Amino acid sequence: MNNQLVPEFTVELYVYDLSHGMARMLSQQFLGKQIDAIYHTGVVVYGYEYYFGGGIVYSRPGQSSAGHPIQKLMIGHTAKTQQQFHDYLISQSHRFTQSTYSLLRHNCNNFSDEMTLWLCDRHIPSHILNLPQDAFSTPQGQVFVRIT
Repeated sequence: MNNQLVPEFTVELYVYDLSHGMARMLSQQFLGKQIDAIYHTGVVVYGYEYYFGGGIVYSRPGQSSAGHPIQKLMIGHTAKTQQQFHDYLISQSHRFTQSTYSLLRHNCNNFSDEMTLWLCDRHIPSHILNLPQDAFSTPQGQVFVRIT
């Protein structure tokens, strides 16, 4: 009988505010609704942070161009190896390119959500994932949707 333990790797979500506090201060005025941040996320696993930024990108945790994370959330653990994850990323790379990016439907947070689902069967927090729809649901927000 084989009693070897399968190694597990911690999966975290690094959360950034791309507005650096401006969303909280100005969103009510511009959107007619209070939002706390313009979220960018990256999935941290195997000692790297993976995110969607014009393609699938990785860096050392907290070293991306998004600045410093405002929050680090424990998502769970995975028994999948780094090689399995890299193979999965390669298989999904055609879906995460500069030309497939959409602010409302296919952004960095959607990428993070799909990766955490694949790694440990857990979604990222809904307030992060649903921010674009929430922010642009107001009449003032609809003006921004038409512009973008």
